[in-house]
Amino acid sequence: MADKKKTVAPVKGKKPAPKPAPKPSKPVKPAPKPAAKPTKPAPKPVQKQPVKTAKPAPKPAPKPAAKPAPKPEPKQTVKPVVAPKPVAAPAPKPTPAPKPVAAPAPKAEKKGIKVGDMAPDFNLKDQFGHDVKLSALKGKKVLLSFHPLAWTPVCEIQMKCLELKRQEFEKLNTVPLGISVDSTYSKREWANFIELDQVQILADFWPHGEVAKKYGQFIDKGGVSGRVNILIDETGKVIWMKIYQIPQVPDIEEVLAVIAEKSAKKK
Repeated sequence: MADKKKTVAPVKGKKPAPKPAPKPSKPVKPAPKPAAKPTKPAPKPVQKQPVKTAKPAPKPAPKPAAKPAPKPEPKQTVKPVVAPKPVAAPAPKPTPAPKPVAAPAPKAEKKGIKVGDMAPDFNLKDQFGHDVKLSALKGKKVLLSFHPLAWTPVCEIQMKCLELKRQEFEKLNTVPLGISVDSTYSKREWANFIELDQVQILADFWPHGEVAKKYGQFIDKGGVSGRVNILIDETGKVIWMKIYQIPQVPDIEEVLAVIAEKSAKKK
């Protein structure tokens, strides 16, 4: 059997001993407050940048549909062509060379005299300063040999031919006179240079080309006379004249033959 618990009876008359008073406790120092942490400045508000909206990429152009390959044409059978036999061409006939056509003589820019007209009178100075008047030479034939300018090669030949044939002119009772638009002083120096001792060369200088204009032989574009030979008979009538190209030398033998022919007819 289990033991029964013994109950202890309380002791009467004895008071419990008083508890000792608690010792005064030392004053407790208050704990130091933690130092306040520095507050960080509030971050600046970030400005939002406008968001660029990307443009939609262009759609690629649709690729052209591939054309269907052409169907190969059926091959045609070509028959071989037989080349014809070469036929010998007839030899070309030689064409005759064209005959040279003489260039037409230059026409005077103004209407002048013609054969059968009376020659206009004039009075000009020669290279020596002497007056030469056409009307004072009546009773003799006069050859007016117009030339463009002194100091030019063709004009030099033209005047020297008159000098070389001076005696023949005398036999035909003809006075040769050279005429150009140069001054008297230029004519004098030129005559000495080309050794003209007898033939008179007249200065149709001022009024400029007046005599050439009277005879219709002045060229306005060049300001000179043309190259002309005019033959005047003993009565002052024009009986022959010939106009030459500017670079052409007059044929002095032809001139003498014409004078001789005109003289023979009068006899």
